[in-house]
Order: sequence, then structure tokens, then C-alpha cells
Amino acid sequence: MNIRTWLLAGLCWAPMVAAEIIVSDVWARETVPGTNTSALFATLENTTRKPTRLVSVSVEGVDKAELHAHTEEGGMMRMRRVEAVEVGGRAEVKLAPGGFHVMLFQLAKPLKAGNEVPVVFQFANGEKVSARARVVNPKQAMQHHNH
Repeated sequence: MNIRTWLLAGLCWAPMVAAEIIVSDVWARETVPGTNTSALFATLENTTRKPTRLVSVSVEGVDKAELHAHTEEGGMMRMRRVEAVEVGGRAEVKLAPGGFHVMLFQLAKPLKAGNEVPVVFQFANGEKVSARARVVNPKQAMQHHNH
């Protein structure tokens, strides 16, 4: 086979090895002065019929990232750690303020609006998805949440 044939074969194969999970709209809140924490949000889309779970997230420059959810208990909203976030088959889950999100603890340096940080999302099916989170200031975060 010549190089042209190999290239065409590669193009035909490409759709078959597409990602099962699409991660988009990844953003983090700018660090509040005097704190060492932040939160990260994203949209997770499962393109397959088989459900999976987001089991961990790692962020460059962050010592600890935990999956969290807001739940109502006794008329009060509380934040609690969760082991995983379910992503149904052919479903979309938003990690958003007031719902599922990723808490970031022990940041090596403050997150500044306008910057980006590398993120890796790990799923129960073994898939890892790399992305870049844009850092937004609190005002932008509120506007983002209201869309």
C-alpha cells in the first residue's frame, strides 16, 4: 500500500475511535483573595447508550479535587461530597452552581480570571478526557450560571 491508501484508511477509521464522552464548557471560579479553594464546572455528554460515571477530576496545580453535590435537607441546601456523578446513556449532565460540581482544594497558586488550567476527567468506563478550564471572575460566573 502507498501512503495515500494508508491516509484514506485512517480517515475511514477515525469516526470509529471517537470519544464516548464529550466534555465542554469547562470553567472555574477565580479564587477569592485570602482563600485556597475554588470550584469547577462543565458539561458532560455521553454519546453511547451505555451509562457511565464521572469518578474523578484532576486539575493542574490543585492538590485535591472532589466531586460534590448540593442537596436539600430539612429545607436547607447543603453541599456534600459524592463518590461519582452518573451520566446516563445518550444523556448530558451539567456540573453547575447549585448542583453537581468539582470542589478544588489546596491550590498551588490562586486562579486568576482570564487564565486557563488543564483538567483531566476520569470516567468509570476507563475513558479520560483532557480539557482546559477557563477561569472567570465572580461577576462572569453569575452571568454564566444564569444562561
